[in-house]
Amino acid sequence: MKNINKKYLIGGIILGVAVLALIVIIVLDGVVGGKLYITNDTDKDITDIIVAFQDYDGNLMDNLFEGSIKAGESLDFKYGSDIIYNDVTYECVVYVTFDGENELVISDGTFENNFGGNIRLNFHQKDDEYYLHMKGGLGLFETTGSTDMNTEMILYFEDNDWDYVM
Repeated sequence: MKNINKKYLIGGIILGVAVLALIVIIVLDGVVGGKLYITNDTDKDITDIIVAFQDYDGNLMDNLFEGSIKAGESLDFKYGSDIIYNDVTYECVVYVTFDGENELVISDGTFENNFGGNIRLNFHQKDDEYYLHMKGGLGLFETTGSTDMNTEMILYFEDNDWDYVM
């Protein structure tokens, strides 16, 4: 009889811990976000980069970052805005110039209303080809279903262009 009680007690404790962990994950999923991560995992310095939100008419809504990033370095910080976007659809636009190259203007994602998730920009290279992976996700798991921004692109500096990697 005591073994059965111990089994129920241990099972109840395990179930309670699992429920508590699930509650913590759900709460964190709703509050985690609002960071911009930029990685320059290439052999070239990024001499100028602007990351912004703009509407589909090209109007700047919010400037998230403006600066430069040395080759091999990365940065992350919380971004925020005093602007409240209601009933507005916008995209993430990156203006980037690598040392000795033409400026590229790259846009991706579909954001609606007030986006409070994380944005990740990972510049990297394979041999002589340069790439950008853009991701905009919500919550702890950075789900991208509402932003449609989880894209790999190849950068063509000489043509001032980029294309999706399939």
